[in-house]
Amino acid sequence: MDRRDIRTTYERIIRVVAALAGVGGQGKEIWVNLTGGNNVINFALELAGALSGEVARLYYVQAESQDAEKCVRFTAENGYWVELPVMPLALSPLSRIVIDVLTERGVLTLENLYSILWNEYWYLSQGLTSKDVLREEYMEPMWKQGLIKEEPNGYVVGSQWELIRPYHEKLLRAREESLTIEQLARKEPWIEMETLSLR
Repeated sequence: MDRRDIRTTYERIIRVVAALAGVGGQGKEIWVNLTGGNNVINFALELAGALSGEVARLYYVQAESQDAEKCVRFTAENGYWVELPVMPLALSPLSRIVIDVLTERGVLTLENLYSILWNEYWYLSQGLTSKDVLREEYMEPMWKQGLIKEEPNGYVVGSQWELIRPYHEKLLRAREESLTIEQLARKEPWIEMETLSLR
């Protein structure tokens, strides 16, 4: 890891998450330990969990000393194991389509966007019974998050989506690779795989 390079760190983490998530019928349950990482590593871990929707738990170990941090077996002690919420950023399929349509076509009024969704993405638009439903249930939450913004002529992609987009694209590429964690470890020199024998 380069502790100063958020993009490379995130790209490696998201590839590991994608490899673990695709294992078996349901994938692995992924827990992320934030103990001991610097800001870049911890943010990349949290962002991978938030964007992918594949991380079940974020936690850190709060121990008296570094030696105590190395062992997480005494997790029943109060305050030793601190769990943090995973804040999902995963977009619904319809919200993702809204962003794609705005990216491709530029400024669109609510009426035009509603028409495009119904005519071209009808399979995702079954719950959109009116333009008001689109505005209240999809556009307003996305506007509040900064994913879209409203201009005098209609809606456009917002500044927060521009920040998220490169990370989201890395997530999509990692999923498209369809590698297992073993295949990823053989392919990349930056990942080491250890096997623990259980008795």
